[in-house]
Amino acid sequence: SPYTGTVFDGDAGHRELLEAITTHGDEELSTKCLQIARANDVIRLMIASSMASVLLKPMNQQIYFHHTWGGSGLGKSVGLKVQASIWGNPSTDANFLTNFKATTTSAEFRADMLNSLPILLDDTAQIARKNANDFSNLIYMLCSGQGKSRGNVNLSLNKQKSWTLSI
Repeated sequence: SPYTGTVFDGDAGHRELLEAITTHGDEELSTKCLQIARANDVIRLMIASSMASVLLKPMNQQIYFHHTWGGSGLGKSVGLKVQASIWGNPSTDANFLTNFKATTTSAEFRADMLNSLPILLDDTAQIARKNANDFSNLIYMLCSGQGKSRGNVNLSLNKQKSWTLSI
């Protein structure tokens, strides 16, 4: 929220993610690059999937998981960076892109922080070897739109994490 004096007072672990969601660069150049990228059918679908994320809640639609796979040269990695560039910094150092090595709990916290922006996960091969291609727990949890109910030291319940986004 520029020019409002708004300060991030959330979990320090989310600061990098929040800082990755930013406006930067030349709008005209970005528009031209997106037009070129949209010539690739795979990337065009990935752009649409990313942009649809913020429309799910107001249109009362369900969370969905968009999985792009295929051989080298298809445009998967480029498409993922294009998706990220729509919302912020596409650099892997910026923390907006993440991978399947994340724990279910960290994915839950990330989804809650992003709320309606897409979760962009890269490289299913990393988790495929670890979990014998079984992503069901992660997919089920993310697509449910809510995290675990958790208690705290005061013997009361913490606010349950929730989201409506594309993955």
